[in-house]
Amino acid sequence: MTDTPPLKDTLQPGVFSYLFEIDMKESDLSQFYEQVNSICRYVADEESVKGLVLNDRHVEDDGVDALDVISKISARSTKRVIVNVSGKGVTAEGLDERLLKLTEAGIHDIVAVTGDLHEGAVSYVDSVDILRKATAEGAQFFAGAGINPFKYTVNDSYGQYLKMIRKVNAGAEFIVTQIGWDMKKLQELLLFCKMRDINVPVIARLALISQEDGQALSELSLHPGVSVSRAFASQIQREMTNPQQFMATQLRRLSLQIVGCSLLGYNGVQICGLKSAEEMKTVLDTAREMMSEFRSFAEWVQEWQEFHHEVEMCSPPYTFYMFKNLLNFKTILDWEEDFIPTEANFQGTSFSQRMKYNISSMINLEKRDGFGSSMLRHLLSGHAEETDYDLRQSQYVSLHQCPKSLYHGPCGGSRINGDCENGSVPCVHNERISMAAELNELDRLENPNE
Repeated sequence: MTDTPPLKDTLQPGVFSYLFEIDMKESDLSQFYEQVNSICRYVADEESVKGLVLNDRHVEDDGVDALDVISKISARSTKRVIVNVSGKGVTAEGLDERLLKLTEAGIHDIVAVTGDLHEGAVSYVDSVDILRKATAEGAQFFAGAGINPFKYTVNDSYGQYLKMIRKVNAGAEFIVTQIGWDMKKLQELLLFCKMRDINVPVIARLALISQEDGQALSELSLHPGVSVSRAFASQIQREMTNPQQFMATQLRRLSLQIVGCSLLGYNGVQICGLKSAEEMKTVLDTAREMMSEFRSFAEWVQEWQEFHHEVEMCSPPYTFYMFKNLLNFKTILDWEEDFIPTEANFQGTSFSQRMKYNISSMINLEKRDGFGSSMLRHLLSGHAEETDYDLRQSQYVSLHQCPKSLYHGPCGGSRINGDCENGSVPCVHNERISMAAELNELDRLENPNE
């Protein structure tokens, strides 16, 4: 493996780092290396690039397995390799084996992710549990965690932030965002971290928009769990009508977003969607030029808004932001004076939900066994299966209703209205958050031991 400085040492205040995510969808190794060789040669001489990111792969996925290419990519690029370790389709034992193999391959930098919903995946390991294993005594990982700040209802937003705190409490030493273009949400995340004294490096994951994204735009979503406004989608679709200018426009948008993240105070960016060394060089060179052009954050905001014709990035009625005045101030100000927290009106609980909770609490549903207990659990908590956790700790909402059986909080895949990413029912974690808010127990959702 490379002797470059550990990722932990590069993510320091005042240093803006670049990470590049390599496309792992090519299943043929020889073709894969043909694609990435020029990228490796380019980043080897680029000091600002601190590492290359590889996504995990499982049986039901196409593409290259990170374990098969780690050593060559590290040697050819002279950069550290970071692996997104996914809990999709694995068991706890399978995760142990995966982490062991990564250690044997010389990988010490990982990001724990639960993984998207996949019909062939019969089990999931929650990212919180991945973090616990990766940061347990004797483990050798510098582990990060993901967050999707691009949520526009109160329950969805708090679900992401409460789980982020739980991840940090479980051992996460840095945070990586989901891909998105709403700079207010990227600023919101940093302000929330400041408000809650979460002092870990934060990296913004950014992407180049491609012509292939056109179909997703019709559904107002470019990436799982990230919605875009109709106005923004329409602008991208108009840009697609001019193929000669389309790529140049997208490269400029990406470069502008990189500069915005730097000015906001992010520790770095993780860029995906770039398929050649030429595209990487264009983005880095353009971003550097822009950084010297803007004399203030306000100047950058003006350019960003003019570039997008001042379109809103959220779609009514889903317009919740945790703070007022976002993007209206330069960032080196006391948030208590200028960034006013927005009142959080959580989705209310129904009479039925409150009644079921009260009955469950009164009869100690979590301790019930014997004849009829399964029926009681199904009637009162939503699922008949016995749990490996105390139902009282989940506000008597059975989290086995989640298609991934996630206990520690929601994934980032929910739809704009708060429905589960499978599109059939509301996210069960939103129901839990509503009940926890009513009981004044939201702080319990931050503790990975609860």
